[in-house]
Amino acid sequence: MMISKKDLLAMTGISYGQLYRWKRERLIPEEWFIKQSSYTGQETFFPREQILSRIQSIQDMKDRYSLEEMAKILSPEIKEVLVTSDDLAELKELQVSTLAIFHSVMEKDSFTPMEVVIMVLLARMQNEKSLDDKQTGELLLGIKNTISRIRSGMMLTLFQSHEEYHLLLSPEQGDLLFDDAIELLWSARIDETLSTLKVQYKGLF
Repeated sequence: MMISKKDLLAMTGISYGQLYRWKRERLIPEEWFIKQSSYTGQETFFPREQILSRIQSIQDMKDRYSLEEMAKILSPEIKEVLVTSDDLAELKELQVSTLAIFHSVMEKDSFTPMEVVIMVLLARMQNEKSLDDKQTGELLLGIKNTISRIRSGMMLTLFQSHEEYHLLLSPEQGDLLFDDAIELLWSARIDETLSTLKVQYKGLF
């Protein structure tokens, strides 16, 4: 779903100048500024949920961080480091059972930052959809070899087909259309989750 620039400014209370300053400072991706034809000519639209979430994040951080620091936090880029088990103990989103699943399925004790993002998302999914450890482990196993290919602008979706759960990694833009036998249960934007973790655990990502 899209939102026009006019409606965005009215809804958030920010000015035209602020919006384009944040664009210049790389706080809002340029590709979110989408030109479309309207009855008044050409108008700028944005992906509604993403832009509203991003502006809320900027407003929450602007009194604590400089523009340069916010740009790094909100960037989809992540450090090329390995996150150790000791580091993971800092993440309140992860339970001991979730860590055990990852250690078992991934067959290692340290993880890339993107693997940690997926770990956090699976933990949220498990909690919100009441999945057991076996189901969560099977879902992780299914995308184990795909995690390294995740890029900016993707989302993780859980769907169910004939009592079986499956995960889908897909671009944020565009609708997912399935037949009636498939039920979409849960989804999350990977970049948004990464930005949240960068704010909460500054220095780890």
